[in-house]
Parts: sequence; C-alpha cells; structure tokens
Amino acid sequence: MTRDTPTLSAVIPTHNTRDLTLAAVAAVQGAEPEAEIIVVDDASSDGTVEVLARHSPGATCLRSASRQGFSITANTGLAQACGEVVVLLNSDTQVRPGALAALSQAFSRAPELGVAGARLVYPDGQPQWSGGRFPTQLWLAVLVSGIAARRVRRNPPDGGDLSLL
Repeated sequence: MTRDTPTLSAVIPTHNTRDLTLAAVAAVQGAEPEAEIIVVDDASSDGTVEVLARHSPGATCLRSASRQGFSITANTGLAQACGEVVVLLNSDTQVRPGALAALSQAFSRAPELGVAGARLVYPDGQPQWSGGRFPTQLWLAVLVSGIAARRVRRNPPDGGDLSLL
C-alpha cells in the first residue's frame, strides 16, 4: 500500500435515488472517514451529482450521459476504485458503525480471502434475506421460480428500503 492508496473504496451506483445516495455516502464517511467513495450516477434526472458535489465534496462522482443499467454502472465505479478492499454498495445502503472496519480487518487477517458479503438487516435490526451462505437446490429453485422476487416490496410503509411480504 502506498500513501495514496486507500485501505477501502466504496462504490455506489445510483439512478434517481438522490436522497438515499446522500445518506449512503454520509454513512460511509461516518463509518470510515478515510474511505475512497465513488458514486456512479446512471443518468439521473433528480440532481444527484449536483447535490453530492455540494454536500459531499470528498466523494468522486462519475456520471453516465445515458442510461447504462446497474451492471455497467457498477463496473464503471469498480474500475476506478483504488482501495485495497473494494465494497460495492446499493444506494439505499446504510452501513453501521464499525462494519467497514470489520470488513477491512477480515481481509487483513485472511489475505487469501477474495470476496465477502455482509449480513443484511432492516433499520429495526431484523435480518433481511440475502440468499444464504451456500446455494442449495431449494434456494436455486426459489430464485429461478421468481417466488422470492414476488415476496419483496420496495418502499414499505415503515420507511425501510425493502420488506418481505
């Protein structure tokens, strides 16, 4: 690691989620002040880039001129990231204090570690379904059938980002 290489980079793709993105950036800055933060705006029309420039000048903002979709947007940010550990976060993510430090420490303790996933929880602390540690035949069948997708609703009345019905 050189002096200019951040320990952790957070890549946040976004499309028309200005307020959620601002909160996600603030949460990363609060949890890991030295983190490199790269927001990749997928041609939003809600002023995300302009608001981020005013409120989060430490974050790097990249903007697509036309809609690219999540995968290309995420990969654009990942290609720019310089951190020893790179975290891909959805724009509605609220990292908890200590979570990013624990992630970085896990990679430091186990240099052979290549990928890690987080435990997902709702704002009230209840666990979110995330697919589990290892895919099983039942898990794959549920995923392919679309049952899981039909049981998830965005913007639930309780203010969480997702809820299971």
